[in-house]
Amino acid sequence: MLGTDFYSMDRKGTLWGQNRLKDRVTAISKSEFESYVRTTDVFGTTFDVSRQTARPDLSLGLRFEHSEQAVDYSTDGGRAMTARLKCDDIFPAVNIKYAVSHASSLRLSLSRTVTRPSFIEMAPFLYQESYGAAQIRGNADLDNGYNYNIDLRFERITDAGDLLAATAYCKLLHDPIERIQRLSGGSAVHSFYNADNGRAAGIELEARRKLSAQWQAGFNASLMYTNVKLPEGGSYTNDQRALQGASPYLGNADVTWHPTFADGSGLTMALLYNLQGPRIHAVGIAGLGDVEQKPVHMLNLNAQYSTAEHWQIGLKQTDLLARPIRFEQEVPQTGATPTVERFGRGTNVELSLRCRF
Repeated sequence: MLGTDFYSMDRKGTLWGQNRLKDRVTAISKSEFESYVRTTDVFGTTFDVSRQTARPDLSLGLRFEHSEQAVDYSTDGGRAMTARLKCDDIFPAVNIKYAVSHASSLRLSLSRTVTRPSFIEMAPFLYQESYGAAQIRGNADLDNGYNYNIDLRFERITDAGDLLAATAYCKLLHDPIERIQRLSGGSAVHSFYNADNGRAAGIELEARRKLSAQWQAGFNASLMYTNVKLPEGGSYTNDQRALQGASPYLGNADVTWHPTFADGSGLTMALLYNLQGPRIHAVGIAGLGDVEQKPVHMLNLNAQYSTAEHWQIGLKQTDLLARPIRFEQEVPQTGATPTVERFGRGTNVELSLRCRF
């Protein structure tokens, strides 16, 4: 896989970017202070062995990857610099599937995976994601984070296509990347660092059922416990806390209506609800409390009408509830939790028209 991202800063410090998955990007900027290029090259080879019998099925995999990441940037003083991260990694995977019955199965998975720093996490220049948001400065010294995963899943799929599944999982995290706060000139600037290690464990329930010839419903819910160990010698406000960016609960539900009409045309309408529990947005240090994003509720509508011949008319409307995203920060000295950031994403409407031949 080869990928390059090009990002540019306007004079107000707003970040924008474009991704190229296959080709490198060559760009000429107005000023060397305003352009930053990140390149990610990943070269890998995979070896798989599987044994399929009546019960159980066994699959073994081994993947070697050589990865190189580079961010070309200019310092605040105008000096051209490059941040590089090179790694050679081996990622084993084991999958065991046991057929309990014709419709039910039990699956055990063990694997090692990687979390590579993103562009904004690795590029050490100062910017703002949006007007009024906190300033962010990346960290050129970030390392990859590695995850050791264990998943046990029970799944039942009926002949009618109904699904019932339950998953228990545990993840051991080595050098997880977290978003933190730093003091700079009397104000807080967000940055990123590698914690020592962490762990996450949880359960997930999933169900999907066909209610009638025209109606279908489904839901997905998960509960998760996380904990992170901080490096020694840091001035962290909270010694024990949840992993930054992880919500203790998540939920999704959807209802779909799919009627067909006498002339051969059809309509599909889906209402989708998503719930994201509270999570730490930025880790507090030096007496600053953690910045916590409050629960987020979102309701989306997708609709599509297809004629009997060639035409498809689509409608997508996101965030029907239009509830603001809110961030609060604890003040340990007083116990207060004032709102430090609040914004609305707005409701978006998209109409489409397609012709099939």
